[in-house]
Amino acid sequence: MPTRHQDGVSSYPSKFLRCRKNGHAWDDLDWHEVFDGPRNLVGYDEILVCLRCASTKTIEYDTDLYRIAKPKITYVDGYLIAKDGEPLSRLKARQESLFRKQYHSTPTARKA
Repeated sequence: MPTRHQDGVSSYPSKFLRCRKNGHAWDDLDWHEVFDGPRNLVGYDEILVCLRCASTKTIEYDTDLYRIAKPKITYVDGYLIAKDGEPLSRLKARQESLFRKQYHSTPTARKA
């Protein structure tokens, strides 16, 4: 049986918990052209949005569409754990998800 964490995880919203446990559900939102002068196109920014939590991810590309930087994620308010300023770890998300399933829903049996 999993133990409950005492670090604010119990009040972590379910929509954020699902993203931490399973990964974000990214969908296309927009593309922006990037210029370093009035007419000098130097690349593109692809903007994605998570369908569950509404966080956004920006991926930078050069003009040949090669990724040139690590994607930047902008999290919505409440997604980061306040004391750390970091996302909840995947392990803690899985543990909390299992705890909530065990104690807040009717269990369904499965054959081993």
